[in-house]
Amino acid sequence: MHSASVLDRLAQLEDELLSLRQQLPDQLQAGSLNTDMSCGIDPHCHWWQPQKLRGGVEVLWVKPRLEDGAEEDSATNVLDFHLDATPRIWLELLNANDKGVRARYWHFTEASRSSSVSHIPLAGNENQMLLDAYTIDLEAAKHVDWDDWQFTLGTGIRYAWLEQQVRATDTGDFVLKRFNAIGPMVSLETCHPIGQTIFTWVANMRASILVGESDWRTSSVSQTTDDIGAIFEMQIGLESHFCRNAFGELFVRVLWEQQHWFGAGTHFSGANTVGNGIFGIQPDDYDMAFMGFGIAVGLLR
Repeated sequence: MHSASVLDRLAQLEDELLSLRQQLPDQLQAGSLNTDMSCGIDPHCHWWQPQKLRGGVEVLWVKPRLEDGAEEDSATNVLDFHLDATPRIWLELLNANDKGVRARYWHFTEASRSSSVSHIPLAGNENQMLLDAYTIDLEAAKHVDWDDWQFTLGTGIRYAWLEQQVRATDTGDFVLKRFNAIGPMVSLETCHPIGQTIFTWVANMRASILVGESDWRTSSVSQTTDDIGAIFEMQIGLESHFCRNAFGELFVRVLWEQQHWFGAGTHFSGANTVGNGIFGIQPDDYDMAFMGFGIAVGLLR
């Protein structure tokens, strides 16, 4: 009786083991559990499913830098900007072959004030310089693994908007340049784990060539011209992933970013301002940059 009971119990355990094996994914049955920790990703977090959705939100504290400065004619009246919090959001959809589409949006807006203004043709005792810029990206993306490196290659289109305005608020005078354009864009994102730590080194680059129009305006004169420009941006930082089985993988990233807007034009002081006539804006051979740091939170599913 005792031997029969043992045999029955062994048969029962064998049936239970077979049932468990049928419920587990093929990778585990074949003994090929993925232990790769590339780019900080926890291999036990949804490792049996292709990641279909990636998205996140960034808050960037950036400061605009205008070539040759953004100063009034008087040395005591300086138009300068400070670090300002700006939002960026992105969403990416992928198929099982790691191919997909991605959309991104970033927006900056700030006003700088000075006690007086003397840009031609402005004259007043209260001055405000407004700067408003945003970009919208839509691209096709492909993820590629190479050893411990992960790359995301992208190509698509970018729409960019940039408005610069100097206003003498007490007199109602203003000088404005508004640039909006669209063009092709390429991108490269890469990440690599840092030893056995929970951190990953990330680096992202984007470049676009833009064609559009510029509106030049004062309180009494306006003009529209064809215009071209280019934007190059680079981002470096550290990233860490956390496993959340119910929702996917949560990641946090701290970063440094710089953007270079070629041919943006700039307001600046001295004879050069007067030499540009009524618009008071140095033309397109002057550039502008945004530089700062930020933090991002995202989800991978």
